[in-house]
Amino acid sequence: MAKPTSPGTSRKRAPRGGQHRQDGRPPRGSVQTATLCDLLASTALKLCLGQDGVRMAFAPVSPTLPSDNRLTSILDSIIARVVEKKIQERQVGGELSPPSPPGPPGPPASHCILAPKGLLWLHDPSHTSNYKLFQEHWQRGQPVLVSGLQKRLEGRLWGPESFCPARGEQEVEVTNLRVPGRRVRMSSREFWDGFTAGAASSELEQGGGDLLKLETGFGDMELCRATNLSASLPLPEYCGPTGHLNLATHLRGQRAQHWLRPRVCVAYGVHPQDRSIGTKNLTVEAADSISILVHVEEGLPGRQDLLLRADVDEMDPELQGRLWDGASRPGALWHIFQAKDAGRIRDFLEKAYEDQNQEGAAPTEPPGRYLDPSLRRRLREECGVSGWTLLQFLGDAVLVPAGAPHQVQTLSSTISVEQRFLSPENAAHLRDQSPHPQLGAQLDGVIFSAVREALGVLRGCR
Repeated sequence: MAKPTSPGTSRKRAPRGGQHRQDGRPPRGSVQTATLCDLLASTALKLCLGQDGVRMAFAPVSPTLPSDNRLTSILDSIIARVVEKKIQERQVGGELSPPSPPGPPGPPASHCILAPKGLLWLHDPSHTSNYKLFQEHWQRGQPVLVSGLQKRLEGRLWGPESFCPARGEQEVEVTNLRVPGRRVRMSSREFWDGFTAGAASSELEQGGGDLLKLETGFGDMELCRATNLSASLPLPEYCGPTGHLNLATHLRGQRAQHWLRPRVCVAYGVHPQDRSIGTKNLTVEAADSISILVHVEEGLPGRQDLLLRADVDEMDPELQGRLWDGASRPGALWHIFQAKDAGRIRDFLEKAYEDQNQEGAAPTEPPGRYLDPSLRRRLREECGVSGWTLLQFLGDAVLVPAGAPHQVQTLSSTISVEQRFLSPENAAHLRDQSPHPQLGAQLDGVIFSAVREALGVLRGCR
């Protein structure tokens, strides 16, 4: 038989669950009633406001150990009443307020990936993550779009007034896009007058008049423009003339230096009636290239929408949305294909050229012409080849990998600057597709020189 305990002994033992000490003080390790109520009420308030202000059901207490169901129900009832009373008190006192408005938006995203083919669009040309993102997409043979360069470019160096000769008349040689391969000579003043007046010309709006393009160097302000361009280039280790990842810096000879020199392309805008005419017909380059849109003339309202109507389904919604931004000025429409599809595109164009001539139609240009919407649709349906459709705005840079077929159509009179470079990922194209055999023959020496320089840097880090 158990030995009875004395009252004094009972007071010294720790109380069991549900019992209280006779001195009125809570047991050691327990929570004060007021504190528990506050904790429960605070938790309930968070639950009530957790889903945009929609009140959530209170979760009942479920003991982890077996116990009397009646006792559990009583505990649930007590806790629920305490919480409900506390919520009512805070509502009356104004403590329960609707959710606070969201704070200021965070920093804008530095990039996005465009559908449907995963094109990389860099929003900040100087962001620290650009190189890693660029290399991930570049090694897959994908083009890259970079925005925001207009903040770095000096407008006074790239507008039409800065290219017009200050004194006297100069003669320039331009290409008439309506007659491929035809080059004409005219005064620079006449060309630039047509450049600025072309957007408001009724003759051009109906599809008449000349569509001219001028390719030139930096002109009288060569040093200033070269300095500003070099300081504005995104990813300068790749694109810059002294970049460590630009293998073109190891090419030797005047021919190589001339081939790699930046070129200015000035072109009149192509109008909706002339959508089969390209400012730059489908072409393949032996080197990588970056093209920056430095100036866009104001065009007639709605002209861009009419020209892009056939391409809107091929364009990512993010790019389409830029058309509604009044501060943005679209200047050029790009179509870029993967380098691996170059052979299939060439075969398709040869077949299309033969089919059209056999039908008795007027002879067309051989492969190398501009792919209009109907040809792009046929290419997609018959050959399963589709590319990227890009809309280039003022201050945008389009980087095209070597060997990738691409074409450009200007939407208004524009000025762009193109710079070639040679990345390690695409250097092999120089041997097979270089317009100058002497440059392709230098490839082994270029790679050797680049490796030797890299080893020297590593030795210096020891």
